[in-house]
Order: sequence, then C-alpha cells, then structure tokens
Amino acid sequence: MDEPPTNGDGITVHNNELNVTAYGGHTNVVNEGETIETYYEEDLSSINAEISYQQIKDNWYVLSYKEGNEIVYKKFFFGDSAFNTFIITYPVEKQEMYEPIVTHISDSFVPSLNE
Repeated sequence: MDEPPTNGDGITVHNNELNVTAYGGHTNVVNEGETIETYYEEDLSSINAEISYQQIKDNWYVLSYKEGNEIVYKKFFFGDSAFNTFIITYPVEKQEMYEPIVTHISDSFVPSLNE
C-alpha cells in the first residue's frame, strides 16, 4: 500500500480498527501515455491476494481485497490535472460493521481532478 505524500497532500484518520488515508497529487508527474488503465494494472499486479471486488470506469477504479486479517478498499481517481486516492482498512471480522461506512465514504468522496 502506498504511503501518502510527505508534503502534506494527504491525511490519515483512524480509530483502533478503521484506518482511512486520502491523498492526491498533480498529473504533471505522470509519464506520457499513462492512463487510468496503467495505474489499475500496476495496482492489480502489486497485490498478492485474491481481489474480492474490482471495478474500473472512465476516471476511477476500485480494488478491494484481504491482506492478512484486514480488508483493504482502495479507490483511485484520475483527472486531467490531478489524481486522488483513498484507502480504507479494517479487520475482516468487522466487515458487517464497517462496510456501510466504506460505502458512504466511497459514494460521497469528491475528488479534485481538474483544478
């Protein structure tokens, strides 16, 4: 899992079980020819676990999988001038409790892609 930038372009909030990290950056650091599919495929190849949920759209993708005793949910947004990512982790045994929270965060997160 990538760490948020050390330049303050990210935040991590957590309790004893749930961890939410959100960060972003400018796409001017993207190599020529890279697309949302490039990042999606890179993430897929870096995960050494069975993907339990995945979806890719025009400007975002989601990957969810189990890593040890935790569920990892990652959503990545890719725009003309910026990218945004959030990663949520929580214990597998607490999925029923945290799944509605993850859904709410995912549905209400507003990326800053074109500013």
